[in-house]
Amino acid sequence: MEIANDFSLMNNLNYKYKINVYSPPVGNLPFEDISLLLKDAFAERLEAGLNFRCANYSQEDVKRYFGGESWVILAFDEENKPIGMLKLSIHKLGPFKFGTHGIVAVSSKMKGQGIGKNMFSYLEEIALTQNLAFIISDTAEQAISSVIYHEKMGFRQYAYKKYPNRTYRSLKFIKTYKKGLFFIPLVCRLGKFVTNFTCK
Repeated sequence: MEIANDFSLMNNLNYKYKINVYSPPVGNLPFEDISLLLKDAFAERLEAGLNFRCANYSQEDVKRYFGGESWVILAFDEENKPIGMLKLSIHKLGPFKFGTHGIVAVSSKMKGQGIGKNMFSYLEEIALTQNLAFIISDTAEQAISSVIYHEKMGFRQYAYKKYPNRTYRSLKFIKTYKKGLFFIPLVCRLGKFVTNFTCK
């Protein structure tokens, strides 16, 4: 279900885009266009030797990825083509709920224009309305722009992990919305469950 439709003026340029937020269960999305967006957004990562799986997601892979109880945030240009996407999955951990910041992708032509930051502002609204204790994320250590994005969005690094089928080490990030530092060691202890998300 689509719950938001907001037009923004990007970076004081004469270019408009809109951001739509879709609540779970996510239904009809432009899966083929999202697949093309991922290929475009992550082409530079592949060229740098970072084998991000989502760079090669087919339309069917995209459909599977958006299955389940996830929130999806999409940015569209004036021709209604996706130029940005972000996914938030929500999980339960005892009495708490926490989120996983999934793939964030922005069209190669639109990077550096604040689209990722604008999409993240919607994610934060969801985190607050859903009463999430924290959000976790990860990205490749060598993906400098992604590391900077996480830091600018208020995440803190708490661990790292080397996956056997990856050419890079993943940095683990957390952003807390509840007071108390006990979330960080808790997430570290449950790392195998809550941090197996590697595509940023």
